[in-house]
Amino acid sequence: MQTVDVSIKNEEKNYPIIIGSSAIKHINPDNISAKKILIVTNETIFELYKELLSNIFVKINSKVSYCILKDGENYKNF
Repeated sequence: MQTVDVSIKNEEKNYPIIIGSSAIKHINPDNISAKKILIVTNETIFELYKELLSNIFVKINSKVSYCILKDGENYKNF
């Protein structure tokens, strides 16, 4: 698993991005202070883990949005 810090131009904030096949195992609601969260996934993974994700984020007071991509390599580029 890899974690990337993204710096937003003109702001003094860093946003952690968790990337990897087991990233969901590393989500700890106790360490999340963000008020807005975006989960980017594909249709298959979302269907498999939507209940788990819902249970994780119900514990914190954050607005969670999902960007659900179609399955396949050709949809992994924005």
